[in-house]
Amino acid sequence: MAKLLTKLFNSVLLFAILYLLTGWLFFHIRVGDQSVLDLATRNPVDTGGFGFTLPRLREAETWGAVDILFLGSSHTYRSFDPRIFAEYGYRSFNLGTTGQTPINSYYILKKYFPKLQPRLIIMDIYRELYDRDGLESFYDLSKNAPFSWEMATMALALRTPHALNAALDNFFLTRTGFLDRAQQQPFEHEVYIPGGYVETHKVYTKTPNPKPRRVELQEFQLDYLRRIIDYVHERGSRIVLVSQPEPLEILRAVINYDEIAATFAALAGEKGIRYFDFNFKLPVQTNVHFSDADHLNPAGVRLYNTALIDTLQKHHLLPTSTNGKSSESY
Repeated sequence: MAKLLTKLFNSVLLFAILYLLTGWLFFHIRVGDQSVLDLATRNPVDTGGFGFTLPRLREAETWGAVDILFLGSSHTYRSFDPRIFAEYGYRSFNLGTTGQTPINSYYILKKYFPKLQPRLIIMDIYRELYDRDGLESFYDLSKNAPFSWEMATMALALRTPHALNAALDNFFLTRTGFLDRAQQQPFEHEVYIPGGYVETHKVYTKTPNPKPRRVELQEFQLDYLRRIIDYVHERGSRIVLVSQPEPLEILRAVINYDEIAATFAALAGEKGIRYFDFNFKLPVQTNVHFSDADHLNPAGVRLYNTALIDTLQKHHLLPTSTNGKSSESY
């Protein structure tokens, strides 16, 4: 048995060495604007590209302790403005990233919780993300975040060779100093606001007309949501789940919306936390408060954030603010 284990260990070690060497070679062979390793990962993301993940995660490294941390997808980084929360005395940071599903959120939280030490986490619940595998978000992270243990374990958790190849590419991007030298690209109508928020200066002028459909929730993503809640509680902080308002035309096309909302409400109840769904509750207008079919513009963000703060205050869920303005018990 000992000889068999030794042989197996040597085989695994040899494979790992060959994998690293091959990856290093493919990382340096270019085909047009991409490396062969990029082609192997099928990663369409550019460093410093869409979503402003590069400056956001750089800021997260040095931002320091916060009262509130926002977690989730583009619905997060386009929907929570730290400047509005600062008006109420709260120091916050927005850790949303493109396509971020709960499996991604879990490892992002493990990476940055010790640095940010949030007392309250507000996690956006967007149903569409619970029917995804998390690879889209991992592609974005692997091109914009430095290599870490959390990056490696996230790749393993995704259980796809594309994630492993992207993690290897991320390792080389970090080791060669490429990520340190990279710059964020500008995007028309979009402004990155310190603290992780992306302000989009557009107004949606179309009328959505989506086809009726069902949205399925993957159990493994719901399980990672439970893990996130447990992780936060184990560290003595609180977490609330929220859903930002969307255009009525989009919501009415989801034929099982009530079933989905009930699932998240039940999960929150199971974990002893609150879920606030702002859909069908705020006077949002499609051609006034949105920049596209499902993202808020600054007018919508102001309406939503103000309503959210009011709701959290009424339920005594906000911590005492940094400057002592709030006396809410935590």
